[in-house]
Amino acid sequence: MTGPDRPALAGPAREGPAQHGPPPLMPLHAARAIAWVLLLFFAVYVFLKAFELTSGDPTLPSYRIDFVAIWAAARLTLDGQALAAFDPAALGTAAGLGGGQVGNLFWLYPPALLLLVAPLGALPFWAAWIAFVMVSLVAFALALRVPAHRLPAAFWLMLSAPALIVACLPIGQTGALWAAGIVAAIWQTRRARPAGAGLLLAFLTLKPQLGIPVAVALLAARDWRTVAWAGALSAVLHLGAAALFGFACLGAFLDGLAEAARRVAAGEMPIERMISAYAFFRGTGLDHGSALALQGAASLALLVATARIWSRPGNPDAAAAFLCAAIPVATPYAFYYEMTLGLAAALFLIRSGFGGRPWERLWLLLLWFGPVPPLYAPSLAAVNVVVPPLLAVTAVVALRRGHTAIA
Repeated sequence: MTGPDRPALAGPAREGPAQHGPPPLMPLHAARAIAWVLLLFFAVYVFLKAFELTSGDPTLPSYRIDFVAIWAAARLTLDGQALAAFDPAALGTAAGLGGGQVGNLFWLYPPALLLLVAPLGALPFWAAWIAFVMVSLVAFALALRVPAHRLPAAFWLMLSAPALIVACLPIGQTGALWAAGIVAAIWQTRRARPAGAGLLLAFLTLKPQLGIPVAVALLAARDWRTVAWAGALSAVLHLGAAALFGFACLGAFLDGLAEAARRVAAGEMPIERMISAYAFFRGTGLDHGSALALQGAASLALLVATARIWSRPGNPDAAAAFLCAAIPVATPYAFYYEMTLGLAAALFLIRSGFGGRPWERLWLLLLWFGPVPPLYAPSLAAVNVVVPPLLAVTAVVALRRGHTAIA
């Protein structure tokens, strides 16, 4: 129940400006101009890539993107072969790749996600890719629209951020959807809508490695109704999918996670494109065991800090920024396309009053670009060396702002 001791973070939405007054990043007309130029280039890219993909030739380099695994899994699901989606060879055959693995990926999602992506399997690859990209972009825009309703310049800049339209959407990854879901769930808790927040969080369990900090935040905030709704709806979602597709899919999913962990430990995954604490320590030359131990320490510290800032949220926006920045660092398995959470962290930081000083605007610019510079200039620095410290420092900044407000 919502009572007088209910934490402010889980209370009703604050419709006015952020607690310390959002700083003016730049004139709205300038932000819109930047956004429209970048979004126009993105639209042209989508059109040209879709035109190339209409040939249906799976040997094209543009075909070898992450989305091919989603599309292949959707096709198998529609064919009544949901269990085969967890077999890399079957994914390759469904995608027309001759039975080979789909790039360096497996289907690493719970069976319930097959329910949501299955309609994409009825479309040709190019059309399914466009649909997925557009749905992801719209979902991201809708999620950010409400918290940015008095920050229009920030909204346009985040919507056109290279971390979104260059590093996430073109490859057809789910990062924009997860970021949208987390932002929307946070806002539902602000408005004391536990059922809506619980529904969003239930869908976010489709990528379970990102959910532990969120669960800690809700427990620390004593938002028991949202926890109950999220737990119940998650059980319905996952058990329903298992009943529909067969409980063997759950076992195959867990086996896939174990295989992915083995490949990470063996260096068979592109660790240089990951953004977790583990990846950072591997990038500094440490072995798997040492990096994993330090990841455990970092994760524990972040979870303790999450509980601290969400239990006494003197600045709810700083608490939300901390959570968004901490999530990808706190899990060993997070790739560069999850940097969309960094954009969400940037928006909540701006709401908290961050961005008025030159160095603060420079920091927001770094979050805006995210992994793009090291992706395209790996000889200068790798993603796993640059991005995790960027997110970690962002979390520290948010934590300090939250503690300052409490004091």
